[in-house]
Amino acid sequence: MRLCLIRHGESEENAAGAQIRAGDPPLTERGHRQARHTGQRIAAEGLELLYCGPLLRNLQTAAHIYEASGIQPTLLPPVFEVGANPNLWSPRDIAKQFPMIRLENGWRGRLRSLPETFEEACERVRGIERWLRQQYEDTDTRVGLVTHGTLADLLISYCLNMKPGAHARFSSANCAVHYLDVRPNVAKLLRLNDFCHIPEGDRS
Repeated sequence: MRLCLIRHGESEENAAGAQIRAGDPPLTERGHRQARHTGQRIAAEGLELLYCGPLLRNLQTAAHIYEASGIQPTLLPPVFEVGANPNLWSPRDIAKQFPMIRLENGWRGRLRSLPETFEEACERVRGIERWLRQQYEDTDTRVGLVTHGTLADLLISYCLNMKPGAHARFSSANCAVHYLDVRPNVAKLLRLNDFCHIPEGDRS
């Protein structure tokens, strides 16, 4: 599997410099532009599948990628930021506001009630890594996942068989991409925090 992790575009809380994600902020105008640029890159690089999570900034980013690439996003329920509060969008609301997002995903895991501890978040992210491996690690499928900053850091760590750290190892600019080659029992980090597709004036 070639795994592409895509951080969401700039949110209103990102722009305000908030360190704690207390709500479900939408993308800023710059965040929308970042997501459109990212969609153009994804279209050029031949991604085959795209998953997204149930927070607004993630859904909006996935929708822009779809508009530019034609790759229909699929909801993956456990993909939300570490420390998120219970503002996850329900499948019913996603179907109304984001009809391009496919809801049937093959995920059969259960989610704990939120908020969660860091240890519980690590367990959730480890579950995402295991699910992706079960589905795709024996294939050459190019899989994209619209993610969040801390979640991406943990997911990269687990793919590389590294224990999660107290501080982020792998930073993510808004709409930056990370590429990993994930095979049975091994993974290679091919590209880290790459945002060359974002024009300089739109970077954050």
